[in-house]
Amino acid sequence: PAAREHLVYAAARWWDDGKNAGVLDEAARLLPWPMLALGDTAGPQGQTVQLDHARSFGSLPHETVRSIASRAAIFVSPSRYEPFGLAALEAASGGAALVLSDIPTYRELWDGAARFASPESPEAFALQVQLLRSEEHTSELQSRRNLVCRLPLEKKKPTSLHFPSVPSY
Repeated sequence: PAAREHLVYAAARWWDDGKNAGVLDEAARLLPWPMLALGDTAGPQGQTVQLDHARSFGSLPHETVRSIASRAAIFVSPSRYEPFGLAALEAASGGAALVLSDIPTYRELWDGAARFASPESPEAFALQVQLLRSEEHTSELQSRRNLVCRLPLEKKKPTSLHFPSVPSY
């Protein structure tokens, strides 16, 4: 994989409480790298979330998200639940290292290829990002990227789930 920019990014419907925007925002405050939050902060029923530390970009065209994914060093997902985790799959396919919530779905799909943090702890997310970006873990980061890039797509998605229409963000 190509050299990465000093960017951390996340992509979700941030207005959804389950996507855990508060933990993402607080983790962003603790990091020296920019944290980019891609995805809507306003929901269809008037739900909203304010991000004070993560840089919110709202909904972006899919190609723009893929461009960011191909440049960013680390992808973060603090979700409390994930039925599948398409954003993590796209991030990994683009070569970003993964820091994911320690939830069953992510463990099943990404154990051995991602770092995990409690979905209730911004400090744990910030620590995992710091560990990935530290010089002593550079070889681990490269190994994780190489492992994820070599995994066949079939190994990255559960066969029991079917999504006829997945929004692109």
